[in-house]
Amino acid sequence: MKKRSLVHILVTVLFVIVFGAFFSTDVQADESLFKPTTERVGVWWWDTSNLNLAHSESYLDYAKNNGITEIYLNQTELHRVNPNNTFGPNGTIKAVIPTQNFIQAANDRDIDVYLLLSNDGTWLNNPNRFHLLMKGYLAYQNVAKDAQFAGVHLNVEPNQLRDSTGERYWDKGYDVQARMMQQLIDFAVDATNVYGDYTTFDWSTGMWWDRDRYPVTYRGKKTLLYRAMIEEANTTVVMSFRTTANAIAEASKNHLAYARNVGKPIILSGTVFLSGEEPDKAPNAQFVGFGRDYMHRELAKVPEYALKWADDANGGASDKHLDVHIAFHEMMTWRHWERRER
Repeated sequence: MKKRSLVHILVTVLFVIVFGAFFSTDVQADESLFKPTTERVGVWWWDTSNLNLAHSESYLDYAKNNGITEIYLNQTELHRVNPNNTFGPNGTIKAVIPTQNFIQAANDRDIDVYLLLSNDGTWLNNPNRFHLLMKGYLAYQNVAKDAQFAGVHLNVEPNQLRDSTGERYWDKGYDVQARMMQQLIDFAVDATNVYGDYTTFDWSTGMWWDRDRYPVTYRGKKTLLYRAMIEEANTTVVMSFRTTANAIAEASKNHLAYARNVGKPIILSGTVFLSGEEPDKAPNAQFVGFGRDYMHRELAKVPEYALKWADDANGGASDKHLDVHIAFHEMMTWRHWERRER
């Protein structure tokens, strides 16, 4: 019995070591770490299924060790706000407390947290859900005095909106696209008008939104969509999903030039993995096929190329300051890349 018990103990210990090594989220000394070249480094944080600190602190350590200064947190539980702008016991347990704990832990690491509100375009036709989440956001801010969000990060993509048959409205032709882009900037203006006294709004924009074929009317003037979005946002975060620093900056050059001209900060981003795509698909858009070291090196070089391409789009060098930064998309795929590589 003693021999069998000893064998069982050894097997159990070995299992724990192997299992723990595979599923551990602790930052290892030999892991590739990003070395920031800008003052702001952001990351999307989509998975909020478990925000308790036992789960999230090691991820926050990883973020801090990689120079992250801001997180875009997809906390949808704020919809639990009651009509009287309180959360009640259930909302407090499921929304307020875990969010407070997370933001406090992030702030302790000098990381700001923004509420990420994302949508496939349905808010353009029916903004009720958006207003409910904003109501929850403002109620949370009122309760969590020492662990508030730094602002709101909006990511509304009209090209993803589908009709009842599953067909994208975007595929119905240019007239539909133009209408949706006008709805998008109208939505952005309305959000600022209603909530701008209470929060800042950063906006995710597609790098391809800079096309001349998307003219809009913005606050009484005719302009292009991307220019209106840059003017309306506190910070514009461009989904510039390419796999070299040069390509990221070149694809975003019009955004860069205009942001500099109007004195607005801009963040360019790269993505580890495109949802629904395999590593050998879209090889020019996702870093997963190249490795973390490569991604880190390329994103570190983005500011250098951003200056070059901003000058190119501007028709020459400018003496205006280009306030450019970078972001990673997204936390979980970035953090668990090691498992993919193994």
